[in-house]
Amino acid sequence: MTDSELTMLSFIQDGLNYSYIIEKVIEGKKLRDYFELSFSSIYFLTNILEKKNLVETYPSFGKKKVGKKAIKITESGSETLKRYFTDKFSAKPQLSHPLDYILYHCHHFTSQELKTGLNKYIKESERVYLYYFQKYEDKKNSDSLEIGEKLVLKHFIHRLKGEIEWAKETKIYLQSIKNLDEELEKQKRNISEYFKRLILE
Repeated sequence: MTDSELTMLSFIQDGLNYSYIIEKVIEGKKLRDYFELSFSSIYFLTNILEKKNLVETYPSFGKKKVGKKAIKITESGSETLKRYFTDKFSAKPQLSHPLDYILYHCHHFTSQELKTGLNKYIKESERVYLYYFQKYEDKKNSDSLEIGEKLVLKHFIHRLKGEIEWAKETKIYLQSIKNLDEELEKQKRNISEYFKRLILE
């Protein structure tokens, strides 16, 4: 289940049974600050959930007697949602990060390029950290901050703080390697030779 499907299903479980209201809640609560909610249309997402038998739609009439399509969660949808939440607590932590692929192949870069890249990463991480830290500080004494949102903000803040500390330590480590450019070139040659031997075997 994607983050978008999970969010949609959770809202329907909570009683939001109109697509346009769910869209308003997502925008109003700025949930895209927290989750990757990538869908072109909330109605398209409703159709996906309905095909999976997680929700069902039914005709409804508003105050102005205008016909609308309402949504409700199915028994299968409720069970799937509960199971998904339970499974996530025991899921393997997501360790892989796009930056790790660059670090693993660091021999394709010069020492200056690595330093510049890490500086950019630290700067951007600090910018995002300050954004969420300020968001938490602005809301923590407000009645509008829900427990769930508070937990997510604190998680983001701690993860970003750890990333910044790690990146700074990595810079120090790289600086401690004597003749780093020579070592990177040496590693590049060794890897190339190793791959050549594999091909010839």
